[in-house]
Amino acid sequence: MAFRTGETIGGFTIDRLLGRGAYGEVFLVQRQGRYAMKVISYDAAHQRDVGSKSSDPALEAALAEAALLQELRYPHIVSCEDVLYEMDRQVVCLVLEYMDGGDLHGLIDRQREAGTGFDAHFPRRVLAAVGGALQYIHGVGILHRDVKPANILLSRRSGRIKISDFGISKLVEATTLQAHSLVGTPYYFAPELVSGDAYGAPADGWALGAVVYEVAALRRPFEALRGDRSDSGQNSSQAWSTMDPPSGPGEGGGSPWGSKYDGKDKEVGGEGGILQMPRELQVTFLLLFVTAMCLHADQNLAAPNLSQIASDFQMTPMQKDSRLGGLVQFGFFLVGGAVSVLVGPAADQFDRINVLCCVVLCGCIPSLLMSLMVPSTKAGFFYFFMARICTGVAIGGSFPVLFAFSADVFPASQRALISGALNAAGNVGAALGGLMSGVVGPSYGWRMPFTIVALPTLVCAALVRLLLADPRTQQKAKAKREEVVTNEAFSAWMGGAEIRGEGLSMEDLDLTKFQKVFAVKSNMLVFAQALPGCIPISVIVTFLADYLATDQGMAVEASTAITAVFGMSCLAFGVTGGILGQSLWNQRQKKMQHFCLLTAAGMLVAPLPFMLLVNSSQALITTSSGRPTLFAFFLALCGGSAALAGPNIRAVLMNVNPSERRGTVFSAFTLCDDLGKGLGPSIVVALVSLLGRRKAFTLAFGAWWISGAIVTQLRSSLSIDASRGGDSILPTKKM
Repeated sequence: MAFRTGETIGGFTIDRLLGRGAYGEVFLVQRQGRYAMKVISYDAAHQRDVGSKSSDPALEAALAEAALLQELRYPHIVSCEDVLYEMDRQVVCLVLEYMDGGDLHGLIDRQREAGTGFDAHFPRRVLAAVGGALQYIHGVGILHRDVKPANILLSRRSGRIKISDFGISKLVEATTLQAHSLVGTPYYFAPELVSGDAYGAPADGWALGAVVYEVAALRRPFEALRGDRSDSGQNSSQAWSTMDPPSGPGEGGGSPWGSKYDGKDKEVGGEGGILQMPRELQVTFLLLFVTAMCLHADQNLAAPNLSQIASDFQMTPMQKDSRLGGLVQFGFFLVGGAVSVLVGPAADQFDRINVLCCVVLCGCIPSLLMSLMVPSTKAGFFYFFMARICTGVAIGGSFPVLFAFSADVFPASQRALISGALNAAGNVGAALGGLMSGVVGPSYGWRMPFTIVALPTLVCAALVRLLLADPRTQQKAKAKREEVVTNEAFSAWMGGAEIRGEGLSMEDLDLTKFQKVFAVKSNMLVFAQALPGCIPISVIVTFLADYLATDQGMAVEASTAITAVFGMSCLAFGVTGGILGQSLWNQRQKKMQHFCLLTAAGMLVAPLPFMLLVNSSQALITTSSGRPTLFAFFLALCGGSAALAGPNIRAVLMNVNPSERRGTVFSAFTLCDDLGKGLGPSIVVALVSLLGRRKAFTLAFGAWWISGAIVTQLRSSLSIDASRGGDSILPTKKM
């Protein structure tokens, strides 16, 4: 592989070679700390044909190990910090936690050569540490299948004992925990492997028992004193084989609604709709949907009543556009985006349900108090501005948490559909909020709609806190309870103590994860399309209703009906895009190009109907009574095609990023999104002053074409980035 000392790979500097194995080499590397970089060679010829069902076994093992280690979080499992690709050298690099004490195999050899055994507590510590790790992975439906001393690593500094090398581990149905393929190291085979029978958790237990025996006796079980190695499966058939498999994730939370697998380990199912979810996931989905809808209903409340608000704050028509349209939207989205930069890493570190509740309350409480805290004077604009910023914080901060939590709970085979539903919830909420504001505002004042929307949002925050739970928090709590072994008699016999985990720390709440997020090309393309893609949305949300009312002669209530139809159209197109995108994603080996083209299609089509809407004569879109014509409704309906992209864009981020970085990646996406929504009105206001409203809006809608062109470039990167994996936090799969 010709990696040299001092060479830099993905920001990591090679220090020295630690060792060689069957598939590659392991190097000590440095980047703000020491890591072990496992470098695996693969045959690129297997990867050239996207439609090919074959792939290099070394690459498969490396990607499987990376996907698992990035999802698993347990004190006695080696963590994976990053995955790097060197396409020119045909290698994939796993950046792993560095264990400076080497492996248990080397330590046993040194003790054997020295003629001294271990102290009495050491075999117990090995059994406790590795046994706890195996119990944890069995509980989430994973078999290790290669437990041996060479895969048990030690740390001199902390004294920790950790298991590694998940390259041939297997995801199975946690309730049966059965596998059939013969893999592993023969010295540690259980009898059922030797006889060719199905095997499960007891096989890992047998291997651990053989390891503990080797630590205590300094030789393998069934190995003659002269060194002859007899078949480990023919001399014993009972020990460990009666161990009951641990309970599945259905008892401990996780993702019971998982993908279905046939006997060849190829994913063939998991495409059921929302009605096929278990009841608890239906409740989760419904609550997330309603919460997203209520939050976004607040976003569009001011637009139908801009003239009334401007009159209340004693503004001129130009101040109405520049302050209420430009400055407020700039603060609303830019501050919300900035806050999301902190909320994303916080959601990766702390309980996501608690974080979600906090950001929702930040938005709904100021809106609830709008009638009390905003006076009808020039000074009232400042209070209104601050209240809208709080709502921006709620919407901007909720996105990273909502989508990161959804990716943890729902499997990859359903994420585009869930993403589409949540995206549609935002569009529907904004449309219904604007419609309600247009109906209620003229009769009861512009403040009343804010109070009406804030009340159900407050109820949603309470229900989220009471009914939902972060599976990562449950997982950590279970791991902490079972860190040694749950059997009390064994724990008493085990004796001794081991240095434990650090727990949560504010030191972990840093921005270094953004480096890993930005290193993924697909992430960067998604971020790049967000800014131009959101400029047209900001025009629709901020200016369209007022433009139709003042420039095209529609009544206020009628103009909000156009935006409501657009919102409903976005719901239909969003759900349709999610369903079609999910179907293509599940066949991504053959149809990745189609997935990318579908995602871009809506952005390429949507500008045309809105350009027609703002450039048509008043007679074409407004009746003599001030109502929209059927042609106007048709254009708004066609404009909803822009929503085809939303669910699939977010599904890409869910599927190419591991759980511990999803909050961070969605915070970066929200920031880019909000830059477009926040800068959009300011850019449009500047264009309006130069070109007038009609031409400025036409140019703004053309920004969708830029976004669509960027999305088409995903074709070159998405296949390799998707191979990184992005399973739900507790995957459950069937052979």
